[in-house]
Amino acid sequence: EHSWQVIMLAMVLAEHANEPVDIWRVVQMLAIHDIGEISAGDVFHFAKRSLAAEDAERKGVESLLGLLPPEQGERLLDLWTEFDSGDSIEARFARAIDRIWPIIQNAHNEGGTWQQFGITHQQAIGRSDYVAN
Repeated sequence: EHSWQVIMLAMVLAEHANEPVDIWRVVQMLAIHDIGEISAGDVFHFAKRSLAAEDAERKGVESLLGLLPPEQGERLLDLWTEFDSGDSIEARFARAIDRIWPIIQNAHNEGGTWQQFGITHQQAIGRSDYVAN
């Protein structure tokens, strides 16, 4: 559900990006950006992330994509890595969309899970500050 939501949001907002983006690359990144959570589990965005958790997620991505023909798996792993690093215009746009969506959801849900877990305004802004870049 989350991947579909951020893909739709990206498609709607792409024309408003600060720089032109290749929307197909963005869609592909958003479609696979959380694939590691299949094996590593979903981690609450505000939880402390350990290097072990990040390593487990990457290993999960590599394992799942390793089931594909090598050329296809490598191409998708490159897209996942690009999203994770945020080194391209498309990756930065995709990461911004991935961060904006929970803000929109919580704003329209009277604080939703953020209120439930005591997430402050400052925490929400601080954890999403890279969106401004």
